[in-house]
Amino acid sequence: MNAGVLPSRTLAIRSGVNISAVNRHGGLRHLGGYLHLTGETVVAFFIALSIQTAGNPDALRLVTRDCQLAHPLDEHRIIVEWAKPRAGAKVKRAQRRSFDRRRRHAAPNLIDKVLAMTAPLAARASRQDRNRLFLVKSEKKDAVTLVVEATLSHALKAFIKRSNARISIWNKAAPERARQLLPDFAAVLLRGSVATEYYKASGGDIVATQDVLNHARADTTELYIKGPQTRRIQRETIVRLQGLMLGWIVGAKADPQDQAQRDSIALANDATVPFSHDCLNPATGTAPGSATGRICRHFGGCLRCPGLVIPIDAEHMARILRAIGELERARKRIDPRRFELLYAPSLRILVDDILPDFPQSLRAEAEGRILALPILPALE
Repeated sequence: MNAGVLPSRTLAIRSGVNISAVNRHGGLRHLGGYLHLTGETVVAFFIALSIQTAGNPDALRLVTRDCQLAHPLDEHRIIVEWAKPRAGAKVKRAQRRSFDRRRRHAAPNLIDKVLAMTAPLAARASRQDRNRLFLVKSEKKDAVTLVVEATLSHALKAFIKRSNARISIWNKAAPERARQLLPDFAAVLLRGSVATEYYKASGGDIVATQDVLNHARADTTELYIKGPQTRRIQRETIVRLQGLMLGWIVGAKADPQDQAQRDSIALANDATVPFSHDCLNPATGTAPGSATGRICRHFGGCLRCPGLVIPIDAEHMARILRAIGELERARKRIDPRRFELLYAPSLRILVDDILPDFPQSLRAEAEGRILALPILPALE
């Protein structure tokens, strides 16, 4: 009757349907779910596809019935394609993800089910909605239309309520395997939640997450993954990278007996800056803003270090003059932009801040000592 579409109450009565019997079995709305997609059943498919595609909810709501394409290289994979409205919906950017059809609940298999469940509705939809995937029958107007945002929102709340009722029954029966209740959420939050989960699974790789969300810029992706979990991952990533950097500086640990030495990061005996000035222990925490046991925040920029001590004698003046001479020669052969970026700040500090502190009376002796100094590495 009615070509497989749930009839209105008036049409059902007119056709001789026993409404009392229908009501005993859940009513017309409940029975409609056995015939075709309804507002109550659409939300489960919508949530699953939102999670798998990481798509914008409004863009997925508009997905078409011909959204599946054969993969050009893998016979087991299917490409799902949809449009993402941009620039006031005037320009659309194609979104694509491929899925392995061999997985039971993969997006292509779910889409096939939705296509079958909406097949009776497609013929009765208007011309503008006929090619849409998510078609439902309006109970009030007895018309077939594309599901609207309000219907999805209402169905989502009912879905959460039903799911939590089933979870509560499960938890009561099996408390040792208790499941977590679903939080109250909106469809618009799904994309951000999926982005955060991908970010966590990738170990904090924002580029990988950017690729999943199909963003042109990483800073756009960052807007989707903000939160306490993301900040924790970022802190852990920074700590891990700092550990690798310190390991590179102090060398690999030979055995457990070296742990105390590694903790103190005692580098003063061997570490030198490019101009042969011994570096004070970078983990003592003496420089402003630095903490004991952590690498000095000025490490690597020793000429700017507030704790830098240069004895005023002929030998150190010779080192300063040797460094200035090498920098001046490097200026002539190095690309000007590279020199200005890497070496010019050090040259200015040597010439303007350090050299004037040496008395002119030491200059003659210092110049005589230059030839006896070790050759500085060539600057590139």
